[in-house]
Amino acid sequence: MLPVRISIEGLRSFRAEVEIDFGARTQIAVIGDTGAGKSSILEAMTYALYGQTSLGGRSKQELMNDTSDVMRVVLRFRVAGEEWEVTRVDRRAGAGGLRPAQAQLVHYGPEGETLEKVEQVRPVNERVQALVGLDSDAFLRTVILPQGRFARLLVEDAPSARTEILRQVWRTHDLEAAGEAVGQRAGEARTLGMRLQDELARHPVDLEAHLAGLTSRADEASRQAATLADLRDRSTRAAETLRQSEATIAVAGQTDQRVAPSAMDELADRLAPVENAQRRLQAEATKLEGREASLKRELNGIPTDDGPDDREVARTLPALDALTAQVAKAVGAADALRGAIDDEAKAAKQHVLAKQVRQSASDEVARHRALEPPLAEAVDSTRERLSQGERWYDKCNDLQDRISSTEEALARREQEMGEAAARLDTAQPDLQRAQERLQRAEQAVSEARRANAAADAAHGLCPGDECPVCEGELPESWTPPRDPGLDAAREAKQAARSQVDGASRVVTDLKAQQESGRQRMGDTRGKLDTLRSETADATVRLRSAAGLDDAFQVSGDAPFPSPDQVLAPARQRLREAEAKLDGHRTEAQGLHDTHTSAQIAEQSARQTLKHARKDIKRTGKAADETLDALRQRLQSIPQPFRPRLTLPTDPVELETVDTTPVHRASNAAREREKILQRRKQERDRLRSEIEETRTALQRLGKARKTEVEEPLQALVRALADHRTILANAVRELAAETRIPGAIHYPVDAATLREGIGRLREVMVELVALVEDCRHEAHRAAEKACSKAVALARALDQLDGLGKTAQADGLAPLLVVDTDALPQRLDDWKAALNALVATAEAADDDARFHARHASRTRDAFAAILGVLLSLRQTADEVTALELALGDLDAALKPGAFLKWLTLRRSRDLLVYASRMLEEMTANRYSFADPGDLEDQQWLVVDNDSGQARSPASLSGGEQFIGSLALALGMVEMMGRSGGRLESLFLDEGFGSLDRNNLDSAIEALSMVSGTGRMVGVISHVAAVAEQIDDVLAVTRGATGSQVTWLSRAQRQELARSDTGVEGASALAGLLE
Repeated sequence: MLPVRISIEGLRSFRAEVEIDFGARTQIAVIGDTGAGKSSILEAMTYALYGQTSLGGRSKQELMNDTSDVMRVVLRFRVAGEEWEVTRVDRRAGAGGLRPAQAQLVHYGPEGETLEKVEQVRPVNERVQALVGLDSDAFLRTVILPQGRFARLLVEDAPSARTEILRQVWRTHDLEAAGEAVGQRAGEARTLGMRLQDELARHPVDLEAHLAGLTSRADEASRQAATLADLRDRSTRAAETLRQSEATIAVAGQTDQRVAPSAMDELADRLAPVENAQRRLQAEATKLEGREASLKRELNGIPTDDGPDDREVARTLPALDALTAQVAKAVGAADALRGAIDDEAKAAKQHVLAKQVRQSASDEVARHRALEPPLAEAVDSTRERLSQGERWYDKCNDLQDRISSTEEALARREQEMGEAAARLDTAQPDLQRAQERLQRAEQAVSEARRANAAADAAHGLCPGDECPVCEGELPESWTPPRDPGLDAAREAKQAARSQVDGASRVVTDLKAQQESGRQRMGDTRGKLDTLRSETADATVRLRSAAGLDDAFQVSGDAPFPSPDQVLAPARQRLREAEAKLDGHRTEAQGLHDTHTSAQIAEQSARQTLKHARKDIKRTGKAADETLDALRQRLQSIPQPFRPRLTLPTDPVELETVDTTPVHRASNAAREREKILQRRKQERDRLRSEIEETRTALQRLGKARKTEVEEPLQALVRALADHRTILANAVRELAAETRIPGAIHYPVDAATLREGIGRLREVMVELVALVEDCRHEAHRAAEKACSKAVALARALDQLDGLGKTAQADGLAPLLVVDTDALPQRLDDWKAALNALVATAEAADDDARFHARHASRTRDAFAAILGVLLSLRQTADEVTALELALGDLDAALKPGAFLKWLTLRRSRDLLVYASRMLEEMTANRYSFADPGDLEDQQWLVVDNDSGQARSPASLSGGEQFIGSLALALGMVEMMGRSGGRLESLFLDEGFGSLDRNNLDSAIEALSMVSGTGRMVGVISHVAAVAEQIDDVLAVTRGATGSQVTWLSRAQRQELARSDTGVEGASALAGLLE
């Protein structure tokens, strides 16, 4: 465990939080006064790691500072190159107890990232002990050697307790745990060996021969499966041939029933009456169509394009009748437009006159308005000067009041200065007399100290403090010696010093009052001069603002004149300026009224002109619309009846229009109307006769549909049905007969008769073909049955498959009469189906056996390598079981672990003995403990050659012996890769002479040179002088504080260290 940084708060004398950064330091010295808190740093380390400390047996309540409610320690440390941080927190609770403790352990990575976090007290304790490898008791004997307990491992511990601690240091417990793990692994190896042997026993001994047999059986099964598969396919084809023959015979029978040439003769007989009716109806239709064509030619001969039609004539007559009134309306609109134009000219003239009058009034108003700003500016200027005068008048009055109050304050301060001078003259003799009494009291105290030095040295000490003479702790029953004369001298000195301090404070206060009074008097006189200067300046400004010049004077304490007297001229000038401005504004109002009237007149004229122009637009628009409507009406009349009227382009020019052409056009339109009525009557007659002819044709059409079309459609459908039956028969027989094309309606009777004849010829041809197919199917069925008999015999000959005697069942069926063949097809089919089923079953069985044989062979081939490896593994497990059994027997608690502990302890004593000889100039060494684990350790006095108990050594010799053991333990752990990475020693150096001290420091330097941290806690100056990194611990009003000393500070400390006076030297150095 190598500490990196520690933060302490609320532990012992560390009231406020203090952080100590050890950094890369490897050898440090912690120095400080007695009770400053040096040992508390080690207590904080132990508390952070284990949650408790055994330094003096103190509880956590005793560790916590009396004035603190929280005790918190954070320790950052390294173990085996890994960085960890442990935090412990305890808080006070009610009734003087503590709340449940809090603990946290964090493992940090190289970049400062969190790798692991452990919380709660018990898991943290277990994890820390596993990391450090020591419990708290062993930690306090090997890593931190506390004050007063340094020699415990050497002197006080019983051999059994020492052996337990050394076993933790040598980590023999790990070997015991290893023995348990080996025993467990040995049991697992035995179980695994038994399972492997059981698995190997399930398989043949000769694995390769077994695989060869499986391969031969699989090949034979595959060949037999191939033979049976061929028989199955051939029997299936024979059964299919028989099925096709049966289907052909069935189709031939169905064709004989459905295809009959006589049906075509019946269709031909039904067609004859339809042909006769078709010829008769066609003749009558031709006659009626000729009459209809003659009537249409006569109707088309009536003219329709020799002039306007009846619609145009009907539209023309009303238009001509309304044209006269529309002409009169257009002339009236033109007259209204001319009147509006005259009114607009008059309104424009009136508007020009009103505009001129308004412009003249506007010019007069502008000229008069330009005269107003100078008058208003004069009023504003006069009013502003009057306001300034009033403000300066008020300021002059205020300044006079302030001058009076300042003069009174100056008089009071002069009186106070006189009184302070009188009190100072009295206080200075009193101070001199008090100082003389203090000198006499100090001389009396010095004489009393010399008379009783012991009482003086014990002054201020309490039980438990360090004795300045023997450097030991003062016992609880210790009481300081007392001298009444010394106590009385001290009390007299204290009283004299109090009197001097009181008199000195009085004199100092009076002098300060005198100096302050002088400064305030100077400030008051300066302020009075400033006020008088400001008053003179304000008076000048008041005269200027009021326009008074030298109208009044102010001097001494004379009061100012009244404001009415001072400001009367300014107020008179303001009234005169305001009167001029009012008169000007009254005249401006009259001009403004005149301008307003002119504006109203101009607006009225403008409005009249605007209305006149609107009337022109309205009447002009109405005249244009009326004239346009008249032109449109003329254009709507057809050209033959359109009258020729002369109309101007501008409606203003329209005055009169001649309407004679309108009357002539009306007469022509009425004559055309009579001609069109006669032609209409002739057309109506012809259309009636044409309609009668069409009705007769419709009756013929209905008769044709009933007597010709419907019978023809029925015959076409019957012919299509026979053709479909014929095509199905040809398709079922797979014949190459060509089917005639289909006949669709509409069709004439001759074409239908021709199609009936062609279809009859094809039917006759198909009947002959059906008979040939029937005979061919009979021959194919006989051949299929012969093949089936041969296949049955081959199937019977296969080994293990001749149980059914298929050939004996099929052979009698071959001798069949041709006439009786159709009746035997069912027997043939049943026999062949049975043969196929037998072949399929035999094939499926053979395939199954072949697959099973192949899978068995492949499965065994796949595990062959595994089985060979398993056999080798079983041999290795057997060897491992034997080795683990031997190792388990060796590591069981007993002689081996005792021998190992004794061996490491003897190596420790050998190295510690060499270190002890170096530090004691070969006077002492450690005795060989022999072969007994519980042997008491002894020290050999080389001068006498006798072995002595360590308890018989002096304090300094015990310290040197314990230090040699500690250094030996660090070395031994380093050799074996252990985790003793730091060593802290608390006190003990004061019992060494200079030579032993130098040897001890040199030995510690050798340890720190190997990269381990060595910490020394001492008040001996030589320790701080020989160690580069010195941490000074001081205690003040806020608790203990720490400081790393510079080289100059360490040298100064070494020069000033004089035993019991060293404490004041350290405090003065740090200040």
